[in-house]
Amino acid sequence: LEQLSEAIYPLFVWNIWYYRTPHYSEFTLTDFLRIIEPGGFSLSNPWEPISRVKQKAEKKVAQLWRIHPDEQRSYHQVEVSLTELGVTPDNTYMYIQGHHLFDKVVVPMLSKVCDKLVRQRQSEIARALVLHQQSGRHHLHAQEKRRFPALPTIPSDRKRSLHFYTKLQYVGQQSARQQAEGSMKQKINTIFL
Repeated sequence: LEQLSEAIYPLFVWNIWYYRTPHYSEFTLTDFLRIIEPGGFSLSNPWEPISRVKQKAEKKVAQLWRIHPDEQRSYHQVEVSLTELGVTPDNTYMYIQGHHLFDKVVVPMLSKVCDKLVRQRQSEIARALVLHQQSGRHHLHAQEKRRFPALPTIPSDRKRSLHFYTKLQYVGQQSARQQAEGSMKQKINTIFL
């Protein structure tokens, strides 16, 4: 915000100068706010909006000096009175409309930052789910190995051709299922009886 303040300070002085003169309608507060609006914000180049504001402000200040070349003394008087009030180039943002600053500077920046943080968190969650699923598959595989330790370990390319292996696997699965059903019935009976 300090850099934004320094970029808009000369234009702010001009805006106050106009406000204090009969020329007020030639450069209103609305005109000032429109010029200092930074526009889009990008996380890849966060200083670019301030640079854009600075260019627009410098262009308008140059135009105002061309219109009022003899007003250096009165411009300087406004600058001195603003300094006496505590307005300096690095804190000018504190003296512009707060809702304008919030809506046009703060919200666009925070929206981009928050969106990026949300996307990063979603990626982390997705990665964690993938790891969790893989871990779950490994856990199930390890449990199967513990349940059927007597089954011969046969290379996967030969398993298909071995008929007895298929039968053993089927019988093992059936007995495991029956065991699970039996233990479940036992638990239910324990609870209700």
